[in-house]
Amino acid sequence: MDGPDPVRPAAHEGSSIGQTLLAWPIRLLAVGGATAIAWIWSGTPAGVQLGWALQYSLLTAVAVVSSFWFWILLLNVGTALLWVVLSWRPPTPPPTSASGPRWGFLDVVTWVNRQIGHIEVLAAWMAVAFVLSPCLTKQVALLAGVDLLGGPIINGIAASRFFGGAAARESRAALLMERRSLRY
Repeated sequence: MDGPDPVRPAAHEGSSIGQTLLAWPIRLLAVGGATAIAWIWSGTPAGVQLGWALQYSLLTAVAVVSSFWFWILLLNVGTALLWVVLSWRPPTPPPTSASGPRWGFLDVVTWVNRQIGHIEVLAAWMAVAFVLSPCLTKQVALLAGVDLLGGPIINGIAASRFFGGAAARESRAALLMERRSLRY
């Protein structure tokens, strides 16, 4: 059984454990289950307090992060400039022996740069989920939806004929390139 990211035989890709275990029905049941639990809790005094606390803490977190905007900007610009400078050199071939590191410095900088972007996007959508309403049911439903359904929906849109088209449906690398315009 394939999940929301179908296996592309032309790209010689096998299904991962995430694709198998987190198929659409499982994801939808998890979102529904989280929403049902939150709905049960939302009527209790503790649930109301939790909803307010989540909203208040995220608003506070946004204010704190906003106060460090200059340092966050420096981190983003620094990693981006480092990536640009390192990208001007031709890439070094991977080591021939199985021993030793397989990643070069440019690979590490690229990975760090991508992770910073992923953390920013996830934090932004989490803030939207928590700040949109003080109701615990809506907060949990939105958070579970963003976490479990967001990625596959973005992949589906990126592989549609409006974005990536056939190239994104045939190659995982092309899909990853096309979905960046949707995420960021």
